[in-house]
Amino acid sequence: MPDAVENVIRRLNECWLRGDYDGVARLFNKDAVLLPPRAGKPIVGRAAIVDGYRRFGDMGAIHEFEIVAVDTFVFAATAMCHMRFNIDYAIDARRFQESGVEIYALNRSGEAWEIVWRTQVATSGDQSS
Repeated sequence: MPDAVENVIRRLNECWLRGDYDGVARLFNKDAVLLPPRAGKPIVGRAAIVDGYRRFGDMGAIHEFEIVAVDTFVFAATAMCHMRFNIDYAIDARRFQESGVEIYALNRSGEAWEIVWRTQVATSGDQSS
């Protein structure tokens, strides 16, 4: 079961990196919540979450993205997952390199797992240029 949850998280990252926002949408529950980095206002609902991924994709260029580790914990129809990552990206000609942890809660609906919560915590980061 942990492998199925990890696969959802890996698919999510594959989809947003290639700009497949329909694929991103299929992985989130319609009422999902995303808490942005630095604890901004929660983004509620699949459409708003996908729009956030799309806006980031439109304004930024990803130079490198690496999943360092994914740990999953399954409790019947609920799963918690944390994914450590490194990212190198640019926005408006400014380059950023960050490391962090994304924390996900997933719920199983039938045989499928859906993301119901996502938050990101930067563990280190710097602006390169």
